[in-house]
Amino acid sequence: MPNDSLCVMDRNFLNAGILVPQTREGKNRHWLLRAKKNTAWCTVKHLGK
Repeated sequence: MPNDSLCVMDRNFLNAGILVPQTREGKNRHWLLRAKKNTAWCTVKHLGK
């Protein structure tokens, strides 16, 4: 994955073992993917409506 990029992936790749090294080993790397229905979320910061 090149630096300064956005990677669009399938929801089957929602795996920290795959995603975390991609951001750690490069610069300004981001990803966009659909999450599975049963994914657990936690709110880090509420930004309003």
